[in-house]
Amino acid sequence: GALFGELALFDGETRSATATAVTNSELITIERADMLELLRQNPDQMERLLEHFARRLRATDNLALIQAFSPQTKRVEYALNQVWSSASSDRKNPSLRVAKIGPKQIAKSAQVREWEVRRILETMKVDGQLEYGENVIRFFQPPVSKDVGVMEESPV
Repeated sequence: GALFGELALFDGETRSATATAVTNSELITIERADMLELLRQNPDQMERLLEHFARRLRATDNLALIQAFSPQTKRVEYALNQVWSSASSDRKNPSLRVAKIGPKQIAKSAQVREWEVRRILETMKVDGQLEYGENVIRFFQPPVSKDVGVMEESPV
């Protein structure tokens, strides 16, 4: 599962995260007082929570660097790597990963023009790495850049 809105548990501010489920999901809510009491009773859980926050902070820092300093192609590659990581395995073919997202959404995420995303997707399609439509990408293998091999999490 994934967490969202967790910062509000600790600073008491209004939750700033928004999430949209693309598949049937089960959600739970945790009240701030309940979470703080749980952590008082189980201090070992605090370490796991701090690790979660550290990963999120590192990912946010990495994304900021990529958006600020990387060329368009690298920003698209990073976005595709993130899509690959969050894609679901196909029920009929577990080696196939499916993400319900299209070129327009990836362009928005990578802060590039949609044609740049489509150019990269077409190259990967010709190479047999994926198929895509307006709202779905089917990965046959992890995203690979012709320039550097398997895409890394960060070019910086």
